[in-house]
Amino acid sequence: MHITIKGDSEGFMKLHCRQCGNDFKLHINEVDTFDGNKLCCPYCGIKSSFQDMLPDEVIEEAKHMAMIDGVHQIQNMLSKSFKNTKNVSIKTSKLPNRIESTTFETNDTMDETKVCPVCGRSIKVIGSSANSKVYC
Repeated sequence: MHITIKGDSEGFMKLHCRQCGNDFKLHINEVDTFDGNKLCCPYCGIKSSFQDMLPDEVIEEAKHMAMIDGVHQIQNMLSKSFKNTKNVSIKTSKLPNRIESTTFETNDTMDETKVCPVCGRSIKVIGSSANSKVYC
């Protein structure tokens, strides 16, 4: 299974802080720098893993894809296990098609790009929060 998140017209992808509930954007080229490291929310300053900052719609789609795949695997396992038995029969219902990949687009919004003077990382703060102080 594969989920692709495309950036906006400038290459920024949307993220969501679970602590304060605000959305912000990070440039796609900088995503790899957070492998195993904590990402700081530009609004509340609380650090979380990159995976914990993925938007709800991406997480829900990943769960949905995993659930469908799991049901297919269980059905296949049961069908193979009881294939040659006389006392047990497996009747399967039609399953939804497996989802191999999906893509999420990041829309252009009213953002302001901020560059951290310490680390040089660019983030976009979204909407009315753009004039507020940001953390790195």
